[in-house]
Amino acid sequence: MGVSSSKKVNPRPQIPGDWDVDKIPSQKGKVAIVTGANSGIGYEVVLVLALKGAFVVLACRNGECGQEAEATLHETLSTTAGAGSIVFMQVDMGDLSSVHQFCEEFKKKCDRLDLLVNNAGIVGGAYTQSVDGPSQKGKVAIVTGANSGLGFETALELARKGAHVVLACRNELKGTETETKLRAQLTNEPNSGTFQFMKLDVSDLSSVKMFVAEFMKTHNRLDLLINNAGVMGGSYALTVDGYERLFATNHLGHFALTAQLFELLQKSALSRVVNVSSGLHHRADRSFNEDEIMVTREENFGQVQTYSESKLCNILFTKELDRRLQAAGVEGVVAVSCHPGYVATNLGTNMAAANSNWLWWIVISIATMLPGGKSPEVGALPILYAATGDEVVGGDYIGSKEKLKNVGNPARPEPSELSMSESAASKLWAFSEKLAHVDFRVVKTDVGE
Repeated sequence: MGVSSSKKVNPRPQIPGDWDVDKIPSQKGKVAIVTGANSGIGYEVVLVLALKGAFVVLACRNGECGQEAEATLHETLSTTAGAGSIVFMQVDMGDLSSVHQFCEEFKKKCDRLDLLVNNAGIVGGAYTQSVDGPSQKGKVAIVTGANSGLGFETALELARKGAHVVLACRNELKGTETETKLRAQLTNEPNSGTFQFMKLDVSDLSSVKMFVAEFMKTHNRLDLLINNAGVMGGSYALTVDGYERLFATNHLGHFALTAQLFELLQKSALSRVVNVSSGLHHRADRSFNEDEIMVTREENFGQVQTYSESKLCNILFTKELDRRLQAAGVEGVVAVSCHPGYVATNLGTNMAAANSNWLWWIVISIATMLPGGKSPEVGALPILYAATGDEVVGGDYIGSKEKLKNVGNPARPEPSELSMSESAASKLWAFSEKLAHVDFRVVKTDVGE
């Protein structure tokens, strides 16, 4: 048995009740770092330490705010004899690569550190992620509809992690402008990947075929295929191939694209196909007919109804592709679908503007303005998790944690009962092959072939 010590511990002295900044001893010769120093508490801590003679580094995320704080503090300190000095150094505590870079730069400039004040912080806001996560360096990704909204944010984050991202967009002017804008956003991130615009109109099967041919000439691998492009609302219309516009754009074009890129996806194992669906697919349970999948008459067209059915097709396609991958023993390709939530994008804005049903106009217009509504940055999280998450498995449907809310950790909400129908999925596959004029065979081949 151990013997308890009878030694008494002297009580710690009380903090004097009248303690204030006048009681702070000289900090002359000391070096301090204060994070989040451009405003509030951080700013005041820097000011007092510098007034006491310390050399203080203002470690701030925002360059403009940091420089403004530095200038203001310099002016204040210039009138105080014996004051220390300050310098601004940029660091984003939410970005580990920025932290590493800051530390290396600091050690080059300073040979000591006496005070490290970890003050920077954030509070509130919707769920979001830091820029850190699985590296995508060396990977090649295609993101359809990458010129705005969810596609833009998805492309940005994949490249931020090091991927080479092909921006597959219909409009050449918008595509090239997006490429320039994305490159500019990552100029100061040395470990980021690259961007390349390639023209693709998924509503036009000949455009899909041309895109695939061009992509295969210039790339020898494909790790991520993000089928994101889509249309919403508007009146009944046919594509150049003679198919209903929403079905052709939101499902059929991506089916054809995946089919023609499948061999390369398999050779690039481990690869993923991510089909961007919508929570509105639940509404399709009321109208979807697996024996008459595509609307062929204007009187059967409904803006929300037909859109919902096309989003159901995204999940049915994903589930059927996953079943065929498993049946063929293909382990190197994973197919998943996701629901980004009700997001403030051009897609939703266009649907609200074009919707002749006043009730749905109100619903769609207001949905993204509610507390649960998402920005594209947050809405892209389920897509990014589906594309990069370590725990993702084939057939997953990724969305928000809570069914009736649009914010929260990416999770696996329950898709509709109809989306699990093997009969509907099998018929959709055969119908899509027929319309797209492709033979989408899922057959296991050696990666080296």
